[in-house]
Amino acid sequence: MGKKGKRVSFNEKFRRLLVQWTYHNDMELINSPHRKSMDFFILQVIFGTAFGILTGGTYMSGFAIYMGASDELVSYIPIIGSISGIFLIFAGTFLERFSNRKKLVIVFNFIIKPMLVSTIFIPLIIPKTMRVASLFVILLAAYTLNSLMGMAINSWFVKVIPIDIRGRYFAMRQILAVLVSALLPLLAGYILDISYDQYTGFAILFGMAFIFMFCENYAFWNIEDTNVENFGKGNVKIYDIFRIPLKDRYFMGYTIKLVIFHLALYLSASYVQVYMIRYLKLPYTFISSMVVMDAVIQIFVYTKWGRLGDRKGHRYVMELSMWFFVLYMAAWAITSQSNMYFSIPLAYLFSAIANSGFALGSFNSRYDIMPEKGRNLYDAFYTAVIGLTLLMAPWLGGQFKGVLARSSSLANSLQFGEFRIIFAISAIGIAALQIFGTAQKHWKQKKA
Repeated sequence: MGKKGKRVSFNEKFRRLLVQWTYHNDMELINSPHRKSMDFFILQVIFGTAFGILTGGTYMSGFAIYMGASDELVSYIPIIGSISGIFLIFAGTFLERFSNRKKLVIVFNFIIKPMLVSTIFIPLIIPKTMRVASLFVILLAAYTLNSLMGMAINSWFVKVIPIDIRGRYFAMRQILAVLVSALLPLLAGYILDISYDQYTGFAILFGMAFIFMFCENYAFWNIEDTNVENFGKGNVKIYDIFRIPLKDRYFMGYTIKLVIFHLALYLSASYVQVYMIRYLKLPYTFISSMVVMDAVIQIFVYTKWGRLGDRKGHRYVMELSMWFFVLYMAAWAITSQSNMYFSIPLAYLFSAIANSGFALGSFNSRYDIMPEKGRNLYDAFYTAVIGLTLLMAPWLGGQFKGVLARSSSLANSLQFGEFRIIFAISAIGIAALQIFGTAQKHWKQKKA
């Protein structure tokens, strides 16, 4: 065999090993007739996650703080994507006009991602007094479009990936996204910490994100397009946006529970980033290392959640994961400067377990109860309601925090007490919701 033949043989073996590693040697996934689309959905989530990390969360919060944003405004940045869903209440009728998703998604992506990257130019061209306002206007516009695109991607995803393999594939795909979350923050945090000034560091991160946008669109282009069953143009009335989801009692029961959960959680969880950066004054390298730890843990627990979901159902996984959110917020409630290097890793441990289970459980359970025809209406309704909840939750938390901050006795007795008490309120609220849900289930069983 010549050198060329040996090279081809090596490449084939490497490709085969890579496929086996990626799909956990699951032959049903490997031999699926949808493998090409599955491969490119993996590439899409890898580059999409990379873009989201570099232009969102910790780094966008840090960029906002760099420009002088207040605690309350910074607290909205991690959840602004969900809040923007409020404006999607009428978007379901728009998506119901399109039975195909590919071109729609690609066009949206070429609009949204450059908008987010463009925020890096705000300090250069916008007067100082208008910088924070300009940032949030762009973020709100971009994330509103991003939420609309997310609905299109989700309906495309569940149509392309058969339900009998979707749970395993979803968990496997998320593991790879989490792997990106584990590695990229190490580089991003290092860049910010060694940069000559903070602005240069943020500019490097946003420039990297811009490149990832083209990679993600390449992946979208190679995924098979499908026909999604819908009502068609002109067959949906404005009142159907509310009428169709509201008359579905099971869907509404699910939605109400998730509204209460998000209200209790984000009453304080949205203040975690500003608490670490502005008050505990933690270096970005440490924060990034916690993100990495969170990601590594998720890589291991996702498969556990996936098997549990196959055995007991995705709704069970979602419910169980909520208890880990109780532990997550309880860990933040005990965090101060004296114990932060112990309690924060503990919080991120619980966060990894909670978020992986909730992501898998809530996504699959939600789309299990939504019919394909009219799914965009259900999705738009749910997204808008959760968005409204996430708009209210940090504001309510800010009101509590403001009242507590004015208490001199609290300031003297508990370091950063205004934060730690609202963290505790979140833990207690989620625990109460779960206890009530368990009791309600027992009452129904007795009646039956």
